[in-house]
Amino acid sequence: MKRRSVLAGAGLLVGTGGVALGTGAFTSVSAERSISIETSSDAQAFLRLDPDDQNYANSEYATESDGIIEIDVAPDAEGDFDGAGVSPFASTTLEEVFPVENQGTQEVEVSVTSPNLSPGDPFELFATNVPGQSGRLNLLDEASGSRPIIGPGQSFALGFAVDTKTEDKIETLNTDIFGGGGLEVTIIADAEEVNDS
Repeated sequence: MKRRSVLAGAGLLVGTGGVALGTGAFTSVSAERSISIETSSDAQAFLRLDPDDQNYANSEYATESDGIIEIDVAPDAEGDFDGAGVSPFASTTLEEVFPVENQGTQEVEVSVTSPNLSPGDPFELFATNVPGQSGRLNLLDEASGSRPIIGPGQSFALGFAVDTKTEDKIETLNTDIFGGGGLEVTIIADAEEVNDS
């Protein structure tokens, strides 16, 4: 069986209202044969993240600078919106921040991994507007079949949710998830998972 798994490195930072996702194509590719892939710009990558796409409801919260996508809802954030930050003792959800597009040649299942995140944590990255699938799909969910599957040329909208309803959740966010100054995530586009299901 040929394994076609593509990884895109992404650094994610959420402090007092800022989220940053690193772009820049794929940082590694693994296969059962010798393959060499050079890093390319996101516009030429197999998995494209596009914070400049103004067709998304919350795209004004996303900016890109030096290969980093930053999502900022802090009160002092720059942009054409009235950011109020992430409220304590509430849930904050931003859907349709920017698209994630499959620019490859086969269907892929997209997921996110991070050593700081687990399903059920008070921070969630999710997909909406997934072709052929309905609702909000958690990108961290480890159950194959519950993550978004996109074909060549298809895309979904990336969003996030922060739950600060209790002191414990706020503590988890500040200490366990973002306590080291930021959160690193890896976005995975995996064709093998699609072929095995």
